[in-house]
Amino acid sequence: MGKNLSISQKFLVRFGVVLLILAVSGFSALVASGTSSADTNMKHQPIVEELIRILQVNPELKGALEESITKAERLDAPTLTEYYQFLDEMVTMIPTDRNLLPKCLEFYYLIDQSPQGELQEDDLFQQWTLKFIRDWGNFLDTTESAEGLETLYTNPIYQIDDYFR
Repeated sequence: MGKNLSISQKFLVRFGVVLLILAVSGFSALVASGTSSADTNMKHQPIVEELIRILQVNPELKGALEESITKAERLDAPTLTEYYQFLDEMVTMIPTDRNLLPKCLEFYYLIDQSPQGELQEDDLFQQWTLKFIRDWGNFLDTTESAEGLETLYTNPIYQIDDYFR
């Protein structure tokens, strides 16, 4: 096959192989670098950034959270990176009749699996959790979040009429 190629074609093949090797080795290095560099380079919601800072100075808490999300087996990839992405999405989630209850339950379930209830008993983590819920509440006060209200009004499971009597 190589005998019938011109010099420029041979060069392009070799150059392509070198690029492929560099791309694969660069990707391997990126994967091997773990979640810490991805977490620090990624832009998160301010409340998620706050959690990242808390976990950086409290390795025991970080370990408890990692164990909890691994044990919960709810995320596609039970890693802190995936958890941060979940939180980024949730704090700006537009609630609908289909996502409200499942996402809220998942939020608490992911932290409820910590060994010996460490996350539930840690004051700093509990303060962060309350702040997270307040931040989501602030988002729910925006007009953007109202996009899903109609689904809640029309779903009989929420019995919206009971709140307006």
